[in-house]
Amino acid sequence: MHQFGSIRFSWQYATQRENPFTSSRKTLKFAFDKAFDKAFDKAFGTGAGGGARRVRDGRTGAVCVGQARAVKLLYAPRASRVIYSLLENRGDPMPFVSITRLRVRSWRYLPAFFVAAFRSALQARRTEGNLAFSLLRDARNTFWTRSVWTDEAAMTAFMTSGAHRAAMPKLLEWCDEASVAHWTQVSDREPSWEEAHRRMRREGRASKVNHPSEAHRRFDVPAPRVGRGGNPRLR
Repeated sequence: MHQFGSIRFSWQYATQRENPFTSSRKTLKFAFDKAFDKAFDKAFGTGAGGGARRVRDGRTGAVCVGQARAVKLLYAPRASRVIYSLLENRGDPMPFVSITRLRVRSWRYLPAFFVAAFRSALQARRTEGNLAFSLLRDARNTFWTRSVWTDEAAMTAFMTSGAHRAAMPKLLEWCDEASVAHWTQVSDREPSWEEAHRRMRREGRASKVNHPSEAHRRFDVPAPRVGRGGNPRLR
């Protein structure tokens, strides 16, 4: 009981003293790393007296003196990352990622689609809350978009206004395949196209189109073709 009480006291001390919810992300992570160090030191001890056995990490080869120090070094960083991510979401909103995939069903719709895509891209980059926007032209008249926003509300404001809102009804007729995936993340950097494809297949959903292809009905989403170094062919 004393051990758990020490952890709880140290955790409260670190979170209140560092005030991570109102600080930057770097300060937040530092505060919780420090909290874990302090909690394990108080509860278990980190010197040779913490345990008589030497423990070797088979993955890294690092030698830890004492059973308690082995637990701290091997498992505390993982727990710190998880709790840091969860608690950060209670403060400032986490960046919101939006991935879309559209396949234009006929060449005759491409000119109008290009105009709509260009206008929507300009709108996205000028919209408050946009952190990044990319467009990838894939095979078979297929196009991917990848955008990162400060929060879901910023993305929704973009989606329901301006050029993008005007284009949405037309996509029902222009496209025979459409899908979307959303998630939040700690980083404000764009995910790779490989990650976008993986999340689309795992967490995405099909969007409504008037002339769905067989692939659309099966939710068959091929991996996008990406140039060397993971760069999109059209950005």
